[in-house]
Amino acid sequence: TGYATGGIQQTLTKKLAPGRKYRLTFWGKIGSLSVSSMVSIRVRNAYGALLDLQNIPVTSSSYKQYTKDFTYSSNANSVDIVVVKDTSASNYIFVDDFSLTDLT
Repeated sequence: TGYATGGIQQTLTKKLAPGRKYRLTFWGKIGSLSVSSMVSIRVRNAYGALLDLQNIPVTSSSYKQYTKDFTYSSNANSVDIVVVKDTSASNYIFVDDFSLTDLT
């Protein structure tokens, strides 16, 4: 994402099976180590209520691969993958090559 506090989101609703475990993998880096940035996995039910939240801090100023496992619970309806950059208005978070793997 660019300047200022904010983020970008992708909502996944298709081809995720209830009760299965998944792994999110991506590459990321930040422009400054003083910036708090992360990728969040937000599992929601059909009413939009948050069932699970997994935060993956992006902590390197060089590209690094990050992974996080999560379970798509039996009452889940969607997953939001959210890239968030906090604090400094003059820095960036860079993310690339997202993949989602079924581990079950």
